[in-house]
Amino acid sequence: MVKTPTSILPSTSGEESLSVDTKGEATPSKSVFTLGRFVRSIRQGRVPIILLLVSFVTCLTIFVAAISWDLTYSAGTTAAETLSASLQQQFLKTIITNVINVFEGTEETTENLVSSWADGTFQLSDREAVQKVLRSTVAAYSNFFSDLCYTTIPDGYIWGAFWESAGTDGQRNYLDWKQSAAYDGNLTTWLGSTMQNSYSSPDNAEGYWVTSVIGPNTPTSIWSTVNVWEGTGWKTHCRRMYDSNNVVIGVQNADLTLEFLQLLLADSAAASPYKTYLYALEVGSQGDVMIASSEPSVDFYGYDDYGNANRTLTLTEMANKDQIIAILYNQIAGFSSLGNFLAVNGKDTRLVQLPSGDHYTLQWGEVIRDDNTHWVIAILLNRDAIMAPLAASNRKTIGVVVGVVVAASGLSVLFSFFLAKALARLSRDLMLLADFKFQDVLQADLDKKTGTKKPRYSRISELWRIQRAFHKMVVTFAQALSKNKQFSDGFAGGRRPTLPRNNVDNLKDTSQQKPDGTRPSAVVESKMLAVEEPV
Repeated sequence: MVKTPTSILPSTSGEESLSVDTKGEATPSKSVFTLGRFVRSIRQGRVPIILLLVSFVTCLTIFVAAISWDLTYSAGTTAAETLSASLQQQFLKTIITNVINVFEGTEETTENLVSSWADGTFQLSDREAVQKVLRSTVAAYSNFFSDLCYTTIPDGYIWGAFWESAGTDGQRNYLDWKQSAAYDGNLTTWLGSTMQNSYSSPDNAEGYWVTSVIGPNTPTSIWSTVNVWEGTGWKTHCRRMYDSNNVVIGVQNADLTLEFLQLLLADSAAASPYKTYLYALEVGSQGDVMIASSEPSVDFYGYDDYGNANRTLTLTEMANKDQIIAILYNQIAGFSSLGNFLAVNGKDTRLVQLPSGDHYTLQWGEVIRDDNTHWVIAILLNRDAIMAPLAASNRKTIGVVVGVVVAASGLSVLFSFFLAKALARLSRDLMLLADFKFQDVLQADLDKKTGTKKPRYSRISELWRIQRAFHKMVVTFAQALSKNKQFSDGFAGGRRPTLPRNNVDNLKDTSQQKPDGTRPSAVVESKMLAVEEPV
């Protein structure tokens, strides 16, 4: 580097730059970038570039992060809702399929038995032969129905076979059912069972299972409404019997206990990976009644004065006993029945909040066999449990977004600081040039230790070009001004040129300096300035 004679340059002690006062005028300042100037610029309505960059980068980062988060969260929410709906539909499909299989198996069995009466295979004159068939059929299809029997008219005799549970290990006792109008209260047993007693109506020929298919304007077959007997709900499939002469001789029927439905709902709820509630109701002209629940604690029976269950409770009655069932009841408020509600609203999924505070999705399923058999299955699945992993991931995503915003803002602050500092230095020099203080401009780049001219160029390419061009302009303009005596002598108020003519003539055009530090041979070394640029 070429040493610059300090005698022809101003002293470097107490070096000052220019700042802007409250009137917007250039005033000396120790630093080209200060917090005070930053605040004053904002107050004066001039937005600093650092604020623009930080605001832009922060807003852009937040916007992109918010869009990304929203798209991700929306996709996750949609997937969770799809999973919830799919699980509910699968459970409903399984339950409804099993219920229909039981109904169809029972209906097909009674139809085959009635056909045997009609074609003469069964004869009233040989009841024992019929009894053997009923026994084997009950044993083979015990998972479909609990008994098979027939009632003859007008005598009201009942013959059949049934099974009952024997203990808690799944064993069953199979019994004959032989009952007449003069029934003495005993049953003949088979397969090792002990003597049992059975219910007997005063006149079986007038039982509901008979009158429902034998009488004016009655169908040939029908399911009864749910009846309660011995603390359990029952449903009976009744089919009119004819002999080989097409004469009505009685009713063939099969009974199924609603315990199968209770077990089906409980098993389905237990198989669910999330907390699930299942309820079954029967829609009827006398009201919607509760017939089964996956919750063993739910008691949906009404009792007589002796404490015996004698009927199933309506949905309205159950709503007063159970808070979750009350939510089901509130869903159909304004409709005369659950059937009307489903006819209008279909089986759309709904989101409900349980007393626990958790949100559950609610769906409905239907099984319709005839006028007396319109079952509705309600399933409530814990949506919050499904959304829990997504919620945890969402919290992590928010943390990442905040981190990205902070990092981006920090980088933009750092970048804008250096950019603003470089621009402020240019602004400072322009202010000095406005007063023709070329020596002050050049002195600002003087190395205090070595006394050499060492311009501080920016590492940003565009700013580097501007600074080099500016430096060239200063040197060139100073040389031209010093050579123009007429112009130099015209300064108002006795202002002197900032550079002596003999020194200005020796200024070197540092803009010719190459990035590697070399210079063209045509350029003469200056005795006053030595320019050092970053490699």
